[in-house]
Amino acid sequence: MNFKTITGRMLTLLLLTVLSVSSKVTLTVGESFSSTTHDIVVEGVIPNKTVVGQQFSMNITVAVKNQGDFPETFNVTALYSNEALTPEQWETFRRKGDVSRDGYIDKIDWRLMQDAYGSHPGSANWNPDADLNGDGYVTTADISNLQGNYGMDIWYYFRVLGGSIGRQTVNNLSATNSETLVFTWNTTGVPYGNYIFIARAPRVLGETDITNNAYDDSWVIVTIPGDVNGDKYVTSTDFNMLAGAYGTSKGQPAYKSEADIDDDSYVGSADFSILAGNYGKSI
Repeated sequence: MNFKTITGRMLTLLLLTVLSVSSKVTLTVGESFSSTTHDIVVEGVIPNKTVVGQQFSMNITVAVKNQGDFPETFNVTALYSNEALTPEQWETFRRKGDVSRDGYIDKIDWRLMQDAYGSHPGSANWNPDADLNGDGYVTTADISNLQGNYGMDIWYYFRVLGGSIGRQTVNNLSATNSETLVFTWNTTGVPYGNYIFIARAPRVLGETDITNNAYDDSWVIVTIPGDVNGDKYVTSTDFNMLAGAYGTSKGQPAYKSEADIDDDSYVGSADFSILAGNYGKSI
């Protein structure tokens, strides 16, 4: 390394050669070095309503961003749960074989394990999430662990109600760019109760910071169709709320998504019929 003293200033780096896997970077006076990173972020989860009638659908919008320096292709999984699982619980289940950290041990995890097989820190294909036993290597021991738990999901493992809403692929998202994904949740068969929405993206190759690859927020109530305010009763209060939004479409000031029971972006006679059919019912 060669340094030069410049009057009135601190020592300035004159010349530095940095060797990396595929390039050589030369810095001269006045230049600065910035490392390249892989970093994807799940920025938010926004439901289109806070109350949904059982057996009807609603939408959830997930915002993701590429904060790294390279285009990235990755999956985003939207999930629901009646409990907010802790980071420690997600990590425990990851060690069972959930390499993709999406709550399921399946063919996606098997593929990621194969891609990382034989790697260790410093390897081009190193994926620390595939190192299930934490010994610094991805070996047959990790594969055996995954195989032994194949087909398991985090909801069964921790005995909570929950499941997948859907999985979508973000293709070739450019550096610094964002994208929004819309998932549709059909609540047929989902028990009455309160549920939290979760969006998760797996670690992309070379990514070190995965603390922002997941977003858990935005509770919703699954209740009797027609229970517009979510108090577990279908009463005149719900009728009045629907009447106040009657005849409106999504985007209009008086439109209320909870009153749009069938989620067709219009509060009309179909919604009124659903409410009338359940009038007086409670959970």
